[in-house]
Amino acid sequence: MSATLSRVNLYEALTNAARVVDKSGKLAFAKFARLEAKAADRNVMITTFNGQTAIESILAGDVADDMLAYLNTETLLHLVTAMPEGAITLTLKSNDLLITTGDGKQKHNLKIGADVEIPVIAGSTKTSMARISGIELRCLCRAVKFASTNEGQPSLMTVHVAFNKPDEKTVVVVASATDGFAAVQSLAPAISCTKGAVGKAITFPASFVALLLEAVRPEDQVEIHRSGDNRFIVAVTNDKTGKNLALASTESAAVPPVKDIAEMIKSTKDKANVTIEVETAALVNALDIVGAYVR
Repeated sequence: MSATLSRVNLYEALTNAARVVDKSGKLAFAKFARLEAKAADRNVMITTFNGQTAIESILAGDVADDMLAYLNTETLLHLVTAMPEGAITLTLKSNDLLITTGDGKQKHNLKIGADVEIPVIAGSTKTSMARISGIELRCLCRAVKFASTNEGQPSLMTVHVAFNKPDEKTVVVVASATDGFAAVQSLAPAISCTKGAVGKAITFPASFVALLLEAVRPEDQVEIHRSGDNRFIVAVTNDKTGKNLALASTESAAVPPVKDIAEMIKSTKDKANVTIEVETAALVNALDIVGAYVR
C-alpha cells in the first residue's frame, strides 16, 4: 500500500497539522495525525484534532492502494522537513510507514501508532455563509491581537465576526475584539455572502483566529460554513498550489460586548482632535512599508 506526493504539499499539510498538536501530553490522541489514502479519489487526507479544533488537508497524489494509519505528527514533519524537494512515497508495511524520496536515496521508517478517535472534516454537513479572499481574512484576523489572554475573561478571549450587507452590491465582514482596555473593529469586503448569513455572526475562539492567521496565505480563497448549531468549518483553497485545507471548531458560548466595543471606538473618534503635518513623499513611503507588512 503506497502513495506518492509532492514534498512541498506534504510539508505544508504537516506544518498545518502540527499547529493543533497537544504538547502537554494530556490528550494522547492529540499527538497523532490520521493519514488516509484513497486510490479511487487519488488523494491523501491528513487530519489532526486537539479536542476542540480539527485541521485537515487533502493532497492530490499517485495513490496505488487505500491505506489508513495513525502517525506521530511532529516526528513525521521532522522527517519530511529533512528530505529534499521532489516526490515522496509513503508505503505502509506491517507496523511501519516507509518514507522514501523519489530517487530512493533517502529512506525512513516510522512506527505506526494505535488507532485513535480523530474525527474527519470531509463529508460534514455544512451551510455556506460567506466567501472572502485570503488577504482580507488575514486583515480581519489581526483583531485577535486585541483579544484578552486572561482565562478569567472567557467572553473577551474571542473575536466576534458579523456578516453585513449594507446594500445590494456590498458585503462587509466586521471583526470585533477587546481585552477590556483597548478595542478594535476591523472591516473587510467579502466576495459573497449567502442570504441566510446576512445579519448573522460567529464568535470565534481567539485561539482559532490565531490559527487562521498562521494557516491562511494572502493568495488563498476562504469559505466560511456553519455546521450544526455551534460548529463552524473554514475551507481554505488555492487552485495554483493545489491547497485544500479545512479547519473546524466549536463556537464560543461567551460573546464579547460588541455594542460596547463600537461605542468605545466611536467615542474615541469623536473626542480625537489631532493635527499632524508630514511631507507627502514620506507619508507615501511609510504607507507602502506598513501595507507590505499588513498584507
